[in-house]
Amino acid sequence: MKTVYDLRGVHPGASDDAVKAAFRAAAKSHHPDINPGDPKALLRFRRIAAAHAVLRDPKRRAAYDRRLAAYNRRLALERQRIRSARMHIIISGAIYGVVGMTLAIGFLSVGRNFSASIMAGKSGNGDGARTDRDGGRAIGAAR
Repeated sequence: MKTVYDLRGVHPGASDDAVKAAFRAAAKSHHPDINPGDPKALLRFRRIAAAHAVLRDPKRRAAYDRRLAAYNRRLALERQRIRSARMHIIISGAIYGVVGMTLAIGFLSVGRNFSASIMAGKSGNGDGARTDRDGGRAIGAAR
């Protein structure tokens, strides 16, 4: 965003004499009579004149400086919010990626051990016989 200071070519702490000198120099270079073939010269000259109207009046200049400072604070807060949101996305993605990889590796190792035990005909109780659900006798075992 171009400020009135940018249009005039002065810094915010410039004196009144510096503001007048900058206005005269800009007005001479952008005046429509000096640039008759340039259709945008009148628009540039009007913007420079409007910027001069703000900067030459101390009350209007102070009000403009307050609005500009508030705008810059809001802009800084918005940039900080965006950086924070981006960092949240990056960290969340990394965490979900690590958790997903951990689960995938765990399922692969459990699946490999489970399929190996089925292929070998082993059960989880160590004696080779399967038990019923309530922990009673082995199914098919001798009584």
